[in-house]
Amino acid sequence: MVKAGLVALLIGVTIIGGLVSRDQWIAYKAESFLRERIRLDSVDAAAVARIEAFGRDCVMACGSRVDIARAAALVVRGQRETDPGIRRAVLNQSVTQLSDIARQDPALAEVWIWWTRARILTGEGDALQMLERSYRVKPFDRTHALWRISVVNDRWADASPGLRVKTLDEAFWYGSVFPPFARNVTAVVSNPSARLALTLRRKSRVGHDQSPERTPIP
Repeated sequence: MVKAGLVALLIGVTIIGGLVSRDQWIAYKAESFLRERIRLDSVDAAAVARIEAFGRDCVMACGSRVDIARAAALVVRGQRETDPGIRRAVLNQSVTQLSDIARQDPALAEVWIWWTRARILTGEGDALQMLERSYRVKPFDRTHALWRISVVNDRWADASPGLRVKTLDEAFWYGSVFPPFARNVTAVVSNPSARLALTLRRKSRVGHDQSPERTPIP
């Protein structure tokens, strides 16, 4: 009887261990998806389908970042959709998922970053507000820095003064911490007003105690 109980316990532990390992693998793949420096048009359809299926494959709990990856996959799919009605429906679905995640864990920067992406694609007016929320959570983001900078550069006139400052700080930080990529920042900041502001920002931050060089790399 005792032996049978031990065998049953061992089988149960093995099964649970396998399920947890699968969930960990799913979480790892989702994290890789979120950390890639992807353009919305550079992810193949099969990868998007796999990411979307992750939530259904989770046996126990894969975590919020898997949910973000699934919502991000919807944004990618919506961006590629040619039918306007389907496109908006898919993007709205992604926003619904992201808003649910944000209510549970608003400290995840990717929630607001992908929410911004979705809003830009649907043409909603709150895209910059979502982007500013991402800066509050994570002022410096190695993965999404150039993308965030480009968004504000393209909408400089509509960006709030606070968002402009946060963007310029990130641009200065990115070019300082990653010197080989400084030219990428220069290429992204093409708006004359934004470029002038960045030049002035660089001059004002030289020798400052809180300079981005002293900021740990996220």
